[in-house]
Amino acid sequence: GRLREQVQHLAVLEERERIGRDLHDSIIQSLYGISLALEHCQHLLASHPELAQARLNGVIETLTRVIKDVRSYVMGLHPQHEDESLEVALERVVREFRINTLIPVELRLGSDLAHVTSDERLHLQLLLREALANAARHAGATHVTVEAAGADGELRLTVIDNGRGFDVEAVPQGAGLGLRTMAERARRVGGLLNIRSRPGGGTTVEVRVPVPGERRVAR
Repeated sequence: GRLREQVQHLAVLEERERIGRDLHDSIIQSLYGISLALEHCQHLLASHPELAQARLNGVIETLTRVIKDVRSYVMGLHPQHEDESLEVALERVVREFRINTLIPVELRLGSDLAHVTSDERLHLQLLLREALANAARHAGATHVTVEAAGADGELRLTVIDNGRGFDVEAVPQGAGLGLRTMAERARRVGGLLNIRSRPGGGTTVEVRVPVPGERRVAR
């Protein structure tokens, strides 16, 4: 009995550590998005003060929501959006990115998306945030397309930007682009990360996650 209690206690501690780590990533990314929005406001202040004011209102809303998320995690160690579907989660990430950067994003969601676990959904939305942040900050993209669809027993999440691109072979482990983090996150859900890019040719980030047949849903 004592051993079982110790094992259960250890499992709870490991779960808390995992949630804390993912919370840390999620909050850092939200703050990163806020910093992008504030940078944009800085540029707008001189020429378009009214637009800068409107953007600042959006930044304050985002920051208020981040504070709520942190509070809910601290109180219960679970995110507010734990029960939402993958579609809703991806739509929320794209909407936040549009508000923070004003970059147009086309979102294409397949009708055959699979059921995913809350753990998989969290990693996929964090991956999407990282890919979008790269498109804004490093690629200088003016348009992004996000696609999510299920096919041939796997879920594919693709982010395509029209930015400046880079030589994938010449960047060691994606230094400074968070590619290593994205690859590790894809691996944690049993998937693979594929980056296609070339200087002047934009970048495509594709994540492919195998999904067991019984978890697929027809809508």
